[in-house]
Amino acid sequence: MAVSYYTTGSASTPGPRGILDDSTGSPYGVISGRYGRVMREVFNTIALLDANNTALLTLTRKLRKKPTSQMKFEWFEDEFPAQTVTSLQGSDSTLTDTTIVVKSGEGVLGRPGDLWLNGDSGEVFYIDAVSTDTWTIIRGIGSTTADDIATTDNLYYIGNAQDQGARARDMLATQTQNVFNYAQLFKEMYEVANDTKASSLYGGPDLVYLRQKHGKIHNRDIERMMWFGVRDDLKASQGTSITNEVYTSRGLLADGTNGFLTTNSSTSNSSGDYTEDEFDTDLITAFRYGGAVKFMFCSPVALGNVSSWGRAALQVVPRDKTFGINVTRYISPHGELNLINNKLFQDFSGAGTVWGAGLDYDSAAVILDLENIYYRVHRDTVLEMNIQENDRDSTEEQYLTRCGLEVHNEETCMDIYGFRNV
Repeated sequence: MAVSYYTTGSASTPGPRGILDDSTGSPYGVISGRYGRVMREVFNTIALLDANNTALLTLTRKLRKKPTSQMKFEWFEDEFPAQTVTSLQGSDSTLTDTTIVVKSGEGVLGRPGDLWLNGDSGEVFYIDAVSTDTWTIIRGIGSTTADDIATTDNLYYIGNAQDQGARARDMLATQTQNVFNYAQLFKEMYEVANDTKASSLYGGPDLVYLRQKHGKIHNRDIERMMWFGVRDDLKASQGTSITNEVYTSRGLLADGTNGFLTTNSSTSNSSGDYTEDEFDTDLITAFRYGGAVKFMFCSPVALGNVSSWGRAALQVVPRDKTFGINVTRYISPHGELNLINNKLFQDFSGAGTVWGAGLDYDSAAVILDLENIYYRVHRDTVLEMNIQENDRDSTEEQYLTRCGLEVHNEETCMDIYGFRNV
């Protein structure tokens, strides 16, 4: 073996036999083209940047998981008959008129024997007969006084009083609504060369690390569907990559129109600060239907807003009771909100410019009644191992799930836009 010699202090060579090559800062101590003997100090865990963006999936998997035997799953919804008439047709009715014509299509809400209150005048009248949208009425029931009925007056049903010995009351029925969604197929594949598997690596075996990383990616994909998915059934004729059918599942918000949540949306605060008083008004709507305890998934901006208002109304919930998710309970006169920091909304900060003014999810919060939300599973999450071809010198694995979202009575939920940094 030929031995290389050098003298210390030479401008072209290192000083004492060396740790670092001064010209490059190399930690290998390059000496005459060879690596030095210094050992690298490397932390033995790979630092994976993770925002923990799967709170909704975690909760519904634990609390509201329900299998489905079909890729299309259906349910029926119904509601009580409306008990308010908001306007009359044509002109105002005078206090002596014995017939009124209500808004087109709302005449069916009144039946002979009904008692209705004019919320603007205080008069109670009795319906004597109904013909399409025309009600024949008896005015000023009890001690109330007959008064003009304006086209904009609000009329409220307050009960019925039937004649002695009369036949059965006229029937008023509502039509149940058939709702459906699809179970979407999710896959997440990764591959490791067998030479890499056989090598010692900082951070541990690559296959173990990739299982962890791509499992999180798989869950994130499902979470995004639950919030922003749109429902469709794509056929082979629509794309060259489709051989059979591709089902996509409807999410809660989608583009602000095609998601499940369409009724209760507060966007009036898109300019100026969103105040605690406005929030209290929105909670009246949010808790109008459904349970007294709901979950509010907040963008970081929204969470900061709510936390700054009512610190006395906030309680931290132990993580062992919330499946490891950080939850803060907000106590209001209308009901309890479990606040969750939904960092996923930050990824959609520019969506409002496409989906409509005010629909910026980085300043949004969504209130959900989880009693009405189900995680429907056709094929539960599984890790498929060794799926590579027999002659491939590598290992392939993939996560697979076919699932979808089922939302009953979306009126029990609400989305709010327009929170501001505090």
